[in-house]
Amino acid sequence: MPIEATFTSTSPFGWPQIVLTCYGSDFFGNDVVCGYGAVHIPTVPGRSVKRIILFVPEASTLLQRFIGWLTGKRAEFVDSTIPATADGRQVTKVRSQGIITVTMDIVLKDMKKYGYDVTPSSLYRISECPLPDFTKTFDEQVQVHHEKKLKEPVTKSKEISEPEIKPGPSNISQSMITHASSPPSTRPLPMPRQATEKGTDSTEEIRQGITP
Repeated sequence: MPIEATFTSTSPFGWPQIVLTCYGSDFFGNDVVCGYGAVHIPTVPGRSVKRIILFVPEASTLLQRFIGWLTGKRAEFVDSTIPATADGRQVTKVRSQGIITVTMDIVLKDMKKYGYDVTPSSLYRISECPLPDFTKTFDEQVQVHHEKKLKEPVTKSKEISEPEIKPGPSNISQSMITHASSPPSTRPLPMPRQATEKGTDSTEEIRQGITP
């Protein structure tokens, strides 16, 4: 089903979206909502294929779901543009329903006039509007990151190999060698003790007692 539309804007704020609301028939022949979906229109000219995931809101209780199945009045959004907004989406209970593939042919005009360069060919060459070379810096960052990853295991292996036992004398033999090679201590020798007067008197008395 081809659709042709033209949009005019001076800024990318509020970029247009395609909102889909699919209807079908249930088991009883009632018209019910089969899915909601939304996708932004691409900002790059040319043909692009988008896959839109559809979802349907669910009733809050099992009783309401059963009544809606009998009467053909399923839970649905009052405003069909709600899927294109983010207000209140976090409290809405939904269930995925299917996927729709949309093919779009985009034509842009006067984008460079307002300072936007989105043509695919200009992303790989110097543009009329000077832009920083994001691709080069990203590649350099990736290369530096890979080099760091390659260096990390080498440093770890070096740290692990350092405490390994090296060939040669053990620590005990090394300590013995150091003690043997060290010069002798220069402590003064102990002086001989002098005999006291009491000691001499006792020896003389012993000698006198021995003599007849």
